[in-house]
Amino acid sequence: MIKLYNKGEAVCSRSTNADLYKLLFHHIKSRQIKLSTYWIPSYLDNPKAKTKKGLPKQRPDWVQDYDIKGSSEADRMANRAAEIAQLSDVVIDGFKDHVNMLLSVQNKLATIITHLPNRKRPKHNPVPKPVIASKEQAMAKSEHCLTVAETRYSVPRVRLNVICTQLAFGNLLRVSVTQPKNLPPLM
Repeated sequence: MIKLYNKGEAVCSRSTNADLYKLLFHHIKSRQIKLSTYWIPSYLDNPKAKTKKGLPKQRPDWVQDYDIKGSSEADRMANRAAEIAQLSDVVIDGFKDHVNMLLSVQNKLATIITHLPNRKRPKHNPVPKPVIASKEQAMAKSEHCLTVAETRYSVPRVRLNVICTQLAFGNLLRVSVTQPKNLPPLM
């Protein structure tokens, strides 16, 4: 927090706690407070406190009594804020159960996948695309008697004619040759 605060308001406004820094800088400006921050070793008020190496903590010469009191008060307030923000067990128990079930399923799937035997997969043979016949070939294979006039194809026995498009031509060749009963015969 100290390093971030010392970088200024612009940097703090992009941080995770930007909302808190906004309030802090607002109060500092509105009350014209001169605030300086610096790091001090923690727990200097506790005579049993030890360093990472297991030695008793020693107070640096530059640390004042009010620094130690301020650090202790900040720790107390932070602990109180953490208690207030703590969710009850009733709220999080169901969530924890779901997370544990999810982790269990993921672990089982990972175990299954890692213990599957290697198997040879068949080569993928692509299916060849059907060859599209020309219109002349399709007309020769059709059971219809087609007549052609410019771009219009006709089947006189079923009274059907279409302008030549690929879709229309294909549909024309699929039309049933039987003549409907309610139409008079062609001459």
